[in-house]
Amino acid sequence: MAYNSVRLLYGVELPPIVRRIVLDFGDRHRFEGTSSGLASSVVFWAAITNKTVPDHWAFTGGVDHLGNVTSVDDVVDSLYACLAGRKEKLMMCAADTHQVPEEFLDFVIPVTNLTDAFMRIEHRIQWNRRLRNILNAPCSRGSSADS
Repeated sequence: MAYNSVRLLYGVELPPIVRRIVLDFGDRHRFEGTSSGLASSVVFWAAITNKTVPDHWAFTGGVDHLGNVTSVDDVVDSLYACLAGRKEKLMMCAADTHQVPEEFLDFVIPVTNLTDAFMRIEHRIQWNRRLRNILNAPCSRGSSADS
């Protein structure tokens, strides 16, 4: 479903190598249902667009055939698993935010569809690039006007 959603959204046929991407969720975690749909879609999007997804972000949510991010069960369990894994953000279905305890709402990135999700990731990439440029810029100490 994730492959088809991203393919339809971008109107491109993915190269064979992308079709063989394997998501490794680790041996400790068991996934049922649609909770990996958003993560899978993000992986395909990143492969198509050659973008880097922030590695300190986690994803939970289903994806329907129109690219809408859909609700999943056990959102709070996903939230605690992300915190235990030292993730900084959890992207999830906006409709599920009512399940998140108030003190963790700043940790959540609510999205309604794949376009929204991809735009938020792209915004984060651009922000990181700007911050890196600022930090790497030469620093001028004092000026001739100060003397």
